[in-house]
Amino acid sequence: MVLNYVGMGKIVGREATEVLGLSLRHVRRFLAAYRREGVQALAE
Repeated sequence: MVLNYVGMGKIVGREATEVLGLSLRHVRRFLAAYRREGVQALAE
């Protein structure tokens, strides 16, 4: 859900890092995978 908000522009990556407790790099990598492969990319 957080990645959806980032993709829609409702929050920025820095805010997502605080919510998820991850680094900005990890959030960007997850977001890229999510855009390419959808939810399935996050399940692996």
